[in-house]
Amino acid sequence: MEGEEINILSPQSFTFLFDMGNVILPFDHMIPCRKLAEFYNLDPDDIYKMIFTSGLEWKFEEGSINGMQFYKKCTEILNLQIDYNEFRNLWSDIFTENKEVSNIVLALKKKHELILLSNTNEWHMAHVRDKFDIINEFDKYILSYEVGYLKPHPKIYEIARTVALHKDNIVYIDDIPEYIETARKLGIRAIQFSDARNLHDYLKNNNYF
Repeated sequence: MEGEEINILSPQSFTFLFDMGNVILPFDHMIPCRKLAEFYNLDPDDIYKMIFTSGLEWKFEEGSINGMQFYKKCTEILNLQIDYNEFRNLWSDIFTENKEVSNIVLALKKKHELILLSNTNEWHMAHVRDKFDIINEFDKYILSYEVGYLKPHPKIYEIARTVALHKDNIVYIDDIPEYIETARKLGIRAIQFSDARNLHDYLKNNNYF
């Protein structure tokens, strides 16, 4: 677990910025690609390239296109005849829950402010809020499609700092090294997530619990 050792000597309250995907909720973008490929006799790798590698999904996550626009572009590119709600549900059902990380989140909530800082889109956010109770435990949400910036753009971290209750005591947890590096350059204490056990041990050893 990468992070700056701080050895807190007395109890303090912090603001924790948590990434969602592959930290709290593991996900697999290939799930909808494989389902569509099966239903419409397409190649799942081709679907991935046309939607993800092309940058179309990123436009959805940065909020430059909305759900209906994304649906229309996808069905046009892939030549699909599929209902909007059916496509939205199929596209959104990609997550599972890391219960060990959820337990860490709940333990931190007893003492600290929690902010979800995520690159996501309106469909995924509605889906996870409905399906996973842990996502509704956060105090605040900084979501790429709402603020118009994707990590690792510095602006999204600046927005998080602005809304944080403990502006000088922020801890950021994410699994992507590039995102961690940007946060550290901005003076934010950051921990690179690898697995729940290492995260728990790091937080416990540094008296965050």
